[in-house]
Amino acid sequence: MHIAHIALALALLTTPLALAPPPASAAPARHCVITIVGQHPNGELITTPPRCYATREEVARTRQTRSATASLELVVTLAVHYDGASKTLGSLTVDGEGCVGGYINLSSYSWVDKISSTDNVWCSRTRHWTGATMSGTSEDVVGDWENLESINNLADSVQYVS
Repeated sequence: MHIAHIALALALLTTPLALAPPPASAAPARHCVITIVGQHPNGELITTPPRCYATREEVARTRQTRSATASLELVVTLAVHYDGASKTLGSLTVDGEGCVGGYINLSSYSWVDKISSTDNVWCSRTRHWTGATMSGTSEDVVGDWENLESINNLADSVQYVS
């Protein structure tokens, strides 16, 4: 009996085990902020390059530091777009001086076909378009925040309307 146990142990130690590969981990959510600094004649908004952070808390901390050193210019958060429904997963925060009716093309920020929900912070309405340069089908988020329905994960541009 003792020899059988040793043989079994040796067999287990020398037989390669077919292990499943570790699950592919999803890319961590990124939280990026852009600031509007101008507007082209066609209405497209000119922004800073995105500043990205690992967490929403880091975004908030950066904002506190920035506001403590800022001049008297009025820069507010117009809207926050989320990769997930109900304001979850990654986010793209759009800051500016107001809701002037201009738009951004999401391709500039690697956000094409990602928006699932939008939180209107300063703007009372954001209009999401399936095509670049405000083309295609649109869906509005009016008031506080909403999940996108008909164009969930299909927006290519967003317009900021007061």
